[in-house]
Amino acid sequence: MIEVKKIHEACDKEEFWRAKQILQGRLVNSGYHEELFLLYGQVLLKMGDKVEAGKFLFLSGERINDYADSIALFISKYSKTNFSNFWSRMPVSARSVSRHSIPSVVMLELEEYFCDKEITSTFDKIEKQIEKKQNSDTYVSENIPLSIWFVLGLILFVFMAGIIQILQMLWTLWDLLFVWI
Repeated sequence: MIEVKKIHEACDKEEFWRAKQILQGRLVNSGYHEELFLLYGQVLLKMGDKVEAGKFLFLSGERINDYADSIALFISKYSKTNFSNFWSRMPVSARSVSRHSIPSVVMLELEEYFCDKEITSTFDKIEKQIEKKQNSDTYVSENIPLSIWFVLGLILFVFMAGIIQILQMLWTLWDLLFVWI
């Protein structure tokens, strides 16, 4: 899934923009992927974007001294607001999962900075959206056979109407031929 080799090759050549590009493409549909967040944070750190790197290093759950400054910078800049606003700054792949998909290290730190009630409220909304999406996906997939039968029935009806029309024309031609004879 993640082209780690390509990312490391790009970083070795100091083509951080290329590594960033590869990772951005993977971030969109990855769900909560700790390794991907870590790699992206590392690339951003090498590019000098400490605040944005801090966001992804924070989400990765990886806590080593090399990342502490970036994570602290990100947290200090964005934790002054409520949790909902803070969480809205996260990538969609992180915002669209239930709280149980998030590493415990990250959840514990979130609980240090924000009120548990705010966190619970935000994740309750997210989980309702996830459930609603799953239910709508189920509804569509359960009703596909019905729609296929409807389309096939419609095609059969049009086909039969066409045959009836052709038979009527042939009958009219037959009558015309016998009138001339």
